[in-house]
Amino acid sequence: LQWIILTDTALAPRRDTLEYTFERDGFRMYIQPIPPPDTALPYVLRINGSLADTSKSDTTFRYALNWFNEADYGTLSGSVRLDSPFTGPIIFELYNEQKKRVGYAQDTTFAFTRLLPGSYNVKVIMDRDGNGVWTPGSITGRIRPEQIFIDPTPIQIRANWDFEDQVIQVRDILPAAPVDTAQVEVGIEDEN
Repeated sequence: LQWIILTDTALAPRRDTLEYTFERDGFRMYIQPIPPPDTALPYVLRINGSLADTSKSDTTFRYALNWFNEADYGTLSGSVRLDSPFTGPIIFELYNEQKKRVGYAQDTTFAFTRLLPGSYNVKVIMDRDGNGVWTPGSITGRIRPEQIFIDPTPIQIRANWDFEDQVIQVRDILPAAPVDTAQVEVGIEDEN
């Protein structure tokens, strides 16, 4: 009985795959065929259900796969340096050219792998309440929104390059202070 079968999209078994490295970490399974598959071709991974649960021996799970060629991607790692009195947690976000978030970290250090070549921008959020997301302010509660720093200098990622020890310098961030509601007018304008 073969528990794991790697096939092409027509479900024909790959003849060149002889072995797999297999590792289980809690609920995660790491499977690597030897030799690695061709990155230009799509594959289907068929797994006998008994590998995950003995009650599912009559079930075959199918997953569409594309293998990554590590040489087509770059990596980015580094740290955030704050030039401010802020000492709380920070959120680090990485955005691609289409303004889509492709990386997220909740620490002053970050490491992102498998980044497509291109230009990336960084956003740093001073996570004052520690909830892991940007929190808007409240006029009625006299609370300012969490401060955001957007690095104006894009980071260029190249294929097969490791961009290490990148330091994001956060400047001009002031400590949060209550909003003076006496200076803020809130209301509905009369149209008459």
